[in-house]
Amino acid sequence: MGLTILITALLHEKFIVPVRISYAIGLLSAILANFYFCRKIIFESNKKMLGQLIVFITSSFFFRGIEYGSFLLQERTVGLPYMVAIILIHTISFWAKFLFYRTVVF
Repeated sequence: MGLTILITALLHEKFIVPVRISYAIGLLSAILANFYFCRKIIFESNKKMLGQLIVFITSSFFFRGIEYGSFLLQERTVGLPYMVAIILIHTISFWAKFLFYRTVVF
């Protein structure tokens, strides 16, 4: 969540990139960083990396797609400040991903 927020805010506030694009870039960056940290530090996995990478990337795009869709939906309907929306969405998503990765991927 922190990397996504940092990249989103930096691109949007400092470089005037539209928030929708900034957020998408933040999500993609987080996928790569999350795989490394989940595999090496959190779950300390030593299974075959290629199989894990395929399942992780597929599920990450699924989860990130839900996060991005939720962000766009709330932006059009609820209209929360973008940082509040990102924090709420990612807090809920964090627990869902943790359980999935722990039981299925690693």
